[in-house]
Amino acid sequence: MAEGQAAAIANLLKPAGVRHPWPDQIATHWGKGSKTPIVKVQPKVVVEVAADAALQAGHYRHPLRLVRHRADLRPGDVDTLPGS
Repeated sequence: MAEGQAAAIANLLKPAGVRHPWPDQIATHWGKGSKTPIVKVQPKVVVEVAADAALQAGHYRHPLRLVRHRADLRPGDVDTLPGS
């Protein structure tokens, strides 16, 4: 995501708090190798992303691209992906 996009989205996000169930780090490269830290946030912001259809083991093969913030939508307004 471009630096300007990251800054704009970051301003919309709120910390998730200490009871968030996800780990502080996640594996990179399909679960092999190093781990990278993540920032956990409240699931209250909807963004539109662009993706190609290439999946491998249920994961996108190529990075998703941020299209825009969807202020007209709430998380409950959008469908979840199968298995999520």
